[in-house]
Amino acid sequence: MNVPKRYVVICEGKSERAYLLALQSLLDGVLPPPDGWDEAPVRFIPRPEPSGVKTGYYDEVVPAYRREKKVLPQGNTIVWVDSDIYIWNVPRGKGNNGDMYRSRDKQAIPAFFFSYHKFEDFLALHCAPADFRRWKELMRDNGHLLKAPLPRPEYAPEYQKVFPHYSKSKLPMDLVNETGLSNLAANCRDADVIAAKRLYPDGHSFAEFLVQTLRTCYPHVFRGEKVECWASKSPTGQSPSEKGHVCTHGGTGE
Repeated sequence: MNVPKRYVVICEGKSERAYLLALQSLLDGVLPPPDGWDEAPVRFIPRPEPSGVKTGYYDEVVPAYRREKKVLPQGNTIVWVDSDIYIWNVPRGKGNNGDMYRSRDKQAIPAFFFSYHKFEDFLALHCAPADFRRWKELMRDNGHLLKAPLPRPEYAPEYQKVFPHYSKSKLPMDLVNETGLSNLAANCRDADVIAAKRLYPDGHSFAEFLVQTLRTCYPHVFRGEKVECWASKSPTGQSPSEKGHVCTHGGTGE
Protein backbone atom coordinates (compact mmCIF):
# COMPACT_ATOMS: atom_id res chain seq x y z
CA MET A 1 0.00 0.00 0.00
CA ASN A 2 1.33 3.44 -0.94
CA VAL A 3 1.99 5.86 1.91
CA PRO A 4 1.66 9.61 1.25
CA LYS A 5 4.66 11.82 1.84
CA ARG A 6 3.88 14.16 4.75
CA TYR A 7 5.19 17.68 5.19
CA VAL A 8 4.53 19.41 8.49
CA VAL A 9 4.87 23.10 7.62
CA ILE A 10 5.62 25.63 10.35
CA CYS A 11 3.67 28.62 9.04
CA GLU A 12 4.43 32.25 9.74
CA GLY A 13 0.74 33.11 10.04
CA LYS A 14 -2.86 32.76 8.92
CA SER A 15 -2.14 33.43 5.26
CA GLU A 16 0.26 30.55 4.82
CA ARG A 17 -2.02 28.25 6.79
CA ALA A 18 -5.06 29.19 4.68
CA TYR A 19 -3.12 28.55 1.49
CA LEU A 20 -1.99 25.09 2.58
CA LEU A 21 -5.50 24.11 3.68
CA ALA A 22 -6.88 25.19 0.31
CA LEU A 23 -4.09 23.35 -1.49
CA GLN A 24 -4.71 20.13 0.41
CA SER A 25 -8.42 20.40 -0.31
CA LEU A 26 -7.57 20.59 -4.01
CA LEU A 27 -5.27 17.57 -3.78
CA ASP A 28 -7.80 15.52 -1.79
CA GLY A 29 -10.97 16.39 -3.64
CA VAL A 30 -10.24 17.64 -7.14
CA LEU A 31 -7.03 16.32 -8.67
CA PRO A 32 -7.22 12.62 -9.50
CA PRO A 33 -4.49 10.63 -7.73
CA PRO A 34 -1.77 9.00 -9.83
CA ASP A 35 -2.14 5.39 -10.95
CA GLY A 36 -1.80 3.02 -8.03
CA TRP A 37 -2.98 5.56 -5.46
CA ASP A 38 -6.37 5.81 -3.81
CA GLU A 39 -5.52 9.09 -2.07
CA ALA A 40 -3.32 12.14 -2.57
CA PRO A 41 0.36 11.10 -2.64
CA VAL A 42 1.45 14.14 -0.62
CA ARG A 43 0.01 15.89 2.43
CA PHE A 44 0.81 19.40 3.65
CA ILE A 45 0.01 19.85 7.34
CA PRO A 46 0.09 23.50 8.54
CA ARG A 47 1.26 24.04 12.11
CA PRO A 48 1.02 25.31 14.76
CA GLU A 49 -2.73 25.50 15.18
CA PRO A 50 -4.85 27.54 14.89
CA SER A 51 -3.07 30.53 13.33
CA GLY A 52 0.54 29.63 12.68
CA VAL A 53 3.39 31.17 14.65
CA LYS A 54 1.86 34.65 14.10
CA THR A 55 5.33 36.03 13.36
CA GLY A 56 8.37 35.17 11.26
CA TYR A 57 10.90 36.09 13.95
CA TYR A 58 13.63 33.50 14.29
CA ASP A 59 13.41 33.24 18.08
CA GLU A 60 9.70 32.36 17.87
CA VAL A 61 9.78 30.20 14.76
CA VAL A 62 12.49 27.86 16.04
CA PRO A 63 10.69 26.86 19.28
CA ALA A 64 7.59 26.10 17.20
CA TYR A 65 9.70 23.94 14.90
CA ARG A 66 11.18 22.05 17.84
CA ARG A 67 7.77 21.42 19.41
CA GLU A 68 6.35 19.97 16.19
CA LYS A 69 9.47 17.94 15.54
CA LYS A 70 9.00 16.20 18.87
CA VAL A 71 5.51 15.14 17.83
CA LEU A 72 6.71 13.72 14.51
CA PRO A 73 10.47 13.16 14.88
CA GLN A 74 10.82 11.10 11.69
CA GLY A 75 8.62 13.35 9.57
CA ASN A 76 9.49 16.08 7.14
CA THR A 77 9.08 19.27 9.17
CA ILE A 78 9.87 22.50 7.34
CA VAL A 79 9.57 26.23 8.05
CA TRP A 80 7.80 28.68 5.70
CA VAL A 81 8.26 32.40 6.45
CA ASP A 82 8.80 35.70 4.65
CA SER A 83 12.37 36.64 3.79
CA ASP A 84 12.02 40.39 4.44
CA ILE A 85 12.97 40.56 8.14
CA TYR A 86 15.94 38.27 7.46
CA ILE A 87 17.16 40.52 4.65
CA TRP A 88 16.69 43.58 6.86
CA ASN A 89 18.43 41.69 9.71
CA VAL A 90 15.84 43.07 12.14
CA PRO A 91 17.07 43.26 15.77
CA ARG A 92 15.34 40.78 18.01
CA GLY A 93 16.12 39.82 21.60
CA LYS A 94 19.80 38.91 21.88
CA GLY A 95 20.57 39.23 18.21
CA ASN A 96 19.40 40.03 14.72
CA ASN A 97 17.12 37.75 12.71
CA GLY A 98 19.43 37.28 9.76
CA ASP A 99 22.52 36.75 11.89
CA MET A 100 20.80 34.29 14.23
CA TYR A 101 19.50 32.28 11.30
CA ARG A 102 22.86 32.10 9.52
CA SER A 103 24.68 31.10 12.71
CA ARG A 104 22.15 28.43 13.75
CA ASP A 105 23.10 24.80 14.40
CA LYS A 106 22.39 23.52 10.91
CA GLN A 107 22.23 19.92 12.10
CA ALA A 108 19.38 20.78 14.45
CA ILE A 109 17.59 23.53 12.48
CA PRO A 110 17.28 23.03 8.72
CA ALA A 111 17.29 25.80 6.16
CA PHE A 112 14.03 27.74 6.05
CA PHE A 113 11.74 27.97 3.03
CA PHE A 114 11.06 31.62 2.21
CA SER A 115 8.47 33.62 0.37
CA TYR A 116 10.69 36.05 -1.55
CA HIS A 117 9.95 38.44 -0.06
CA LYS A 118 6.40 38.44 1.31
CA PHE A 119 3.45 36.05 1.16
CA GLU A 120 1.74 38.45 -1.24
CA ASP A 121 4.66 38.08 -3.65
CA PHE A 122 4.21 34.32 -3.48
CA LEU A 123 0.54 34.83 -4.42
CA ALA A 124 1.51 37.02 -7.36
CA LEU A 125 3.45 34.09 -8.84
CA HIS A 126 0.08 32.40 -9.45
CA CYS A 127 -0.95 35.09 -11.94
CA ALA A 128 -1.22 34.73 -15.71
CA PRO A 129 1.49 36.40 -17.82
CA ALA A 130 0.03 39.90 -18.23
CA ASP A 131 -0.83 40.41 -14.55
CA PHE A 132 2.41 38.76 -13.45
CA ARG A 133 4.43 41.14 -15.64
CA ARG A 134 2.55 44.14 -14.21
CA TRP A 135 3.35 43.03 -10.65
CA LYS A 136 6.97 42.25 -11.50
CA GLU A 137 7.65 45.54 -13.27
CA LEU A 138 6.11 47.53 -10.42
CA MET A 139 8.05 45.69 -7.71
CA ARG A 140 11.25 45.85 -9.72
CA ASP A 141 10.92 49.58 -10.37
CA ASN A 142 10.22 50.45 -6.72
CA GLY A 143 13.18 48.34 -5.59
CA HIS A 144 11.17 45.80 -3.59
CA LEU A 145 12.04 42.78 -5.69
CA LEU A 146 15.75 43.17 -6.36
CA LYS A 147 17.14 45.84 -3.97
CA ALA A 148 15.41 45.66 -0.58
CA PRO A 149 11.89 44.55 0.45
CA LEU A 150 9.56 47.42 1.20
CA PRO A 151 8.14 47.80 4.74
CA ARG A 152 4.46 46.92 5.03
CA PRO A 153 3.18 50.56 5.13
CA GLU A 154 4.93 51.26 1.81
CA TYR A 155 4.36 47.85 0.28
CA ALA A 156 0.59 47.50 0.77
CA PRO A 157 -0.45 50.48 -1.40
CA GLU A 158 2.02 49.42 -4.10
CA TYR A 159 0.62 45.88 -4.17
CA GLN A 160 -2.92 47.17 -4.36
CA LYS A 161 -2.10 49.05 -7.54
CA VAL A 162 -2.19 45.64 -9.18
CA PHE A 163 -4.52 43.81 -6.79
CA PRO A 164 -6.83 46.51 -5.39
CA HIS A 165 -9.17 44.13 -3.57
CA TYR A 166 -6.50 42.12 -1.78
CA SER A 167 -6.81 42.05 2.00
CA LYS A 168 -4.17 40.66 4.35
CA SER A 169 -5.00 37.16 5.62
CA LYS A 170 -7.87 36.78 3.13
CA LEU A 171 -7.03 34.20 0.51
CA PRO A 172 -8.63 34.50 -2.95
CA MET A 173 -10.49 31.22 -3.09
CA ASP A 174 -10.16 30.96 -6.88
CA LEU A 175 -6.39 31.02 -6.59
CA VAL A 176 -5.49 27.48 -5.59
CA ASN A 177 -6.40 25.45 -8.65
CA GLU A 178 -4.69 23.84 -11.64
CA THR A 179 -4.55 27.18 -13.44
CA GLY A 180 -2.84 28.97 -10.57
CA LEU A 181 -0.38 26.13 -10.02
CA SER A 182 0.50 26.05 -13.72
CA ASN A 183 1.19 29.77 -13.55
CA LEU A 184 3.30 29.28 -10.42
CA ALA A 185 5.45 26.70 -12.19
CA ALA A 186 6.00 29.01 -15.16
CA ASN A 187 6.63 32.18 -13.15
CA CYS A 188 9.19 30.53 -10.86
CA ARG A 189 11.44 30.36 -13.92
CA ASP A 190 11.36 34.12 -14.47
CA ALA A 191 14.84 35.68 -14.32
CA ASP A 192 13.86 38.45 -11.89
CA VAL A 193 12.10 36.02 -9.55
CA ILE A 194 15.23 33.88 -9.51
CA ALA A 195 17.42 36.96 -8.96
CA ALA A 196 15.32 38.05 -5.95
CA LYS A 197 16.71 35.09 -4.00
CA ARG A 198 20.19 36.62 -4.16
CA LEU A 199 19.16 39.16 -1.54
CA TYR A 200 19.05 36.31 0.95
CA PRO A 201 20.54 33.13 -0.53
CA ASP A 202 20.77 31.23 2.79
CA GLY A 203 17.42 29.49 2.42
CA HIS A 204 15.13 27.84 -0.08
CA SER A 205 12.26 29.18 -2.15
CA PHE A 206 8.96 27.77 -0.92
CA ALA A 207 7.46 28.35 -4.37
CA GLU A 208 10.17 26.26 -6.03
CA PHE A 209 9.83 23.53 -3.41
CA LEU A 210 6.08 23.38 -3.97
CA VAL A 211 6.43 23.22 -7.74
CA GLN A 212 9.04 20.47 -7.56
CA THR A 213 6.96 18.44 -5.12
CA LEU A 214 3.72 18.74 -7.07
CA ARG A 215 5.42 18.17 -10.42
CA THR A 216 6.63 14.83 -9.10
CA CYS A 217 3.19 13.86 -7.80
CA TYR A 218 0.96 15.55 -10.40
CA PRO A 219 2.89 16.12 -13.63
CA HIS A 220 -0.35 16.81 -15.53
CA VAL A 221 -0.81 20.03 -13.53
CA PHE A 222 2.23 21.65 -15.13
CA ARG A 223 1.50 21.59 -18.82
CA GLY A 224 2.65 25.17 -19.40
CA GLU A 225 -0.55 26.54 -20.95
CA LYS A 226 -1.15 30.27 -21.15
CA VAL A 227 -3.86 30.57 -18.55
CA GLU A 228 -5.92 33.34 -17.05
CA CYS A 229 -5.26 35.20 -13.81
CA TRP A 230 -7.05 34.38 -10.58
CA ALA A 231 -9.19 37.43 -11.23
CA SER A 232 -12.75 36.84 -12.29
CA LYS A 233 -13.45 37.27 -15.97
CA SER A 234 -15.74 40.02 -17.12
CA PRO A 235 -19.15 39.28 -18.69
CA THR A 236 -17.47 39.63 -22.10
CA GLY A 237 -15.12 36.75 -21.29
CA GLN A 238 -12.06 38.97 -21.17
CA SER A 239 -9.76 38.98 -18.20
CA PRO A 240 -8.91 42.35 -16.60
CA SER A 241 -5.41 42.18 -18.06
CA GLU A 242 -6.79 41.67 -21.56
CA LYS A 243 -8.86 44.83 -21.17
CA GLY A 244 -5.94 46.80 -19.73
CA HIS A 245 -7.38 46.89 -16.21
CA VAL A 246 -5.88 45.93 -12.90
CA CYS A 247 -6.61 42.52 -11.43
CA THR A 248 -9.70 42.76 -9.22
CA HIS A 249 -9.90 39.51 -7.33
CA GLY A 250 -11.79 39.32 -4.06
CA GLY A 251 -11.08 37.29 -0.95
CA THR A 252 -13.17 35.08 1.29
CA GLY A 253 -12.26 33.67 4.64
CA GLU A 254 -9.14 34.03 6.72
